[in-house]
Amino acid sequence: MPDPGDLRPASLTVTLADPSAAYLFAPFGRLRDRLAEYADRMQLLTIRSTLAVMFIALLVFLTAIAGLQQL
Repeated sequence: MPDPGDLRPASLTVTLADPSAAYLFAPFGRLRDRLAEYADRMQLLTIRSTLAVMFIALLVFLTAIAGLQQL
């Protein structure tokens, strides 16, 4: 801080650190990054591979729905 009456502008530097960001938000950020990398790899698949992945996903969802209806 400059002395009173000095014409230089005053400056103030504040540094904040939120500890909850490291423990709550960072894991979600890493998960988002992993999912984005997986989606990028999915874009490079051939049509045959993409259809195979979609068919497997369909089977998983249908099995899950059938299992839930048994409850």
